[in-house]
Amino acid sequence: MSDFTPGPWLLRTTPTSAGLCHIVSAADWRGAFIYGDGIRKGVDDALPKAQELAANARLIAAAPELLAALQWYEAKSVQMGRAAIHQDSKLMLALMKEIAVEYGAQARAAIAKATGEQP
Repeated sequence: MSDFTPGPWLLRTTPTSAGLCHIVSAADWRGAFIYGDGIRKGVDDALPKAQELAANARLIAAAPELLAALQWYEAKSVQMGRAAIHQDSKLMLALMKEIAVEYGAQARAAIAKATGEQP
């Protein structure tokens, strides 16, 4: 189906290794991605700092949820298009409600995970 580690992914930081983030599969704890800051004091001033690296890691960890939300929305859009072609206003209204409620919830949760905020 896909070549990537199945989601959801969890972001785990290591307190003893500043700037080291492990992104792991919630299902089996396999490492999906490891991101270290690699900053050497006084040498790599142009490299991203720990806050930016943590933000990057959160975005990467949210990737499966973001992809799932977009795939769900795309499937509903196809259904909506078919309903419009057949002029099925009842189905269109039902789909619009489902998209507004369900997709809104999926999108809020994925965005919150990506930004580190509460949904």
